[in-house]
Amino acid sequence: MPWSQLVVQPDGCASFCCDVPNPLTVDGRLGTLGRDSLDDLWNSEDLVQTRAAMVAGERPASCQVCWDREASGSLSRRQLTTEIYRLGGGELELEMLPLIGAETGYRLERRPDWFLLELGNVCNLRCRSCDPIFSSRIAGDAIHSAWAATPVPPELATLTALRPEPGAPISSAWFRNIDATADMVAGGATGNAMLSLLGGEPFLARETWQLLEALVERGVAGNIMVGFSTNGQQRSARLAELAPHFRSMHVSVSVDGYGRLYEYLRHGGSWDKLMENLVWLHTLPGVSPLITPTLQNANALDMVALLRFLEQWNLHLNFNVVTWPARLAPSNLPPAVRRRAAARLREFLVTECSAKNANVVRGYCEILEATPDEFDASLFEEFMTFTNDLDASRGESLAEAAPELAARIADAGIPWSPARRHGLAQTTT
Repeated sequence: MPWSQLVVQPDGCASFCCDVPNPLTVDGRLGTLGRDSLDDLWNSEDLVQTRAAMVAGERPASCQVCWDREASGSLSRRQLTTEIYRLGGGELELEMLPLIGAETGYRLERRPDWFLLELGNVCNLRCRSCDPIFSSRIAGDAIHSAWAATPVPPELATLTALRPEPGAPISSAWFRNIDATADMVAGGATGNAMLSLLGGEPFLARETWQLLEALVERGVAGNIMVGFSTNGQQRSARLAELAPHFRSMHVSVSVDGYGRLYEYLRHGGSWDKLMENLVWLHTLPGVSPLITPTLQNANALDMVALLRFLEQWNLHLNFNVVTWPARLAPSNLPPAVRRRAAARLREFLVTECSAKNANVVRGYCEILEATPDEFDASLFEEFMTFTNDLDASRGESLAEAAPELAARIADAGIPWSPARRHGLAQTTT
């Protein structure tokens, strides 16, 4: 990934992986696309040192999430992303990486051939696992934004302090410079290349369609595999018009729960509209839909209901799991509840799961099984308080959306706290 992939967030901050906690720095300060060039970021000291450490057989601290998952026997994003890169036609060979850039101290002349671009934060939903920088609706939600401003881990404090305040307008607007963005992507598309369009909601961003049109005009679209990450609530005729020009077009729909739980976790979403749009996606020639459920503590126990439904649609799954904020991580459950969720997924894996989705489901199992007896009571208290605040402000109830989860938390001897942190002080259940 440090040789092939660059992630750029709406505020211009960049990294080489979605799970790397610290954005890249340039000359000791936070680097941002727009103020800094692609080469400044792609060959930043952070990234150069990461490449050199990997070649030396070391384990860079920036990759700790994957090291921890693999040490526990779980699938990591590193492994799954490498598989996607190869299936997508990525041309780098693993055994050649120590030689690529060795003569220049791992400063690379080659451009990234996989860009993951978050084109602003315009969005129509307020998903519980999201953040103001990725959703304009959350940025306008005083309660949810206040939670995004809570203290971050010490290792993030220095760099995070340099980011815009939660809810503040994004000023760099690098993604509005369509020509510069298209030239950047086209420069890495001399062979097979990949472009992931994230958000916000990319179907709502005019920059999404302008960028794809610009790549067609530059004559490189045929080399590029495009992937969308969408909440499944929007349609655009431009998708069908542009798909034939690209090497392939994949639409990953984020679905975190079945029915009512989906609407709870992705506030503002309609399950019925999601179903209609999945049918529509299946009708588009040259477009391959897949589903990305984000495993978190609020859906771990109910995940099998969603997976069973998706298997009936014969849909491929993509792997994603909440790592931050830690209060929403799937491991943040009472041990008895976590073990029950893992056992249920294991049974599904053995008896019902299709071969094409086995790796994703196995990864879910391994994450839930990694620390079977650990429980951080204070972190779970934070989850309850967060849930109470959002439930009260949105007129929702976790107990109604996920009744079995609420019952099993109580059975585990954990009384649901009435605590509130933001908004009116009142008790919720």
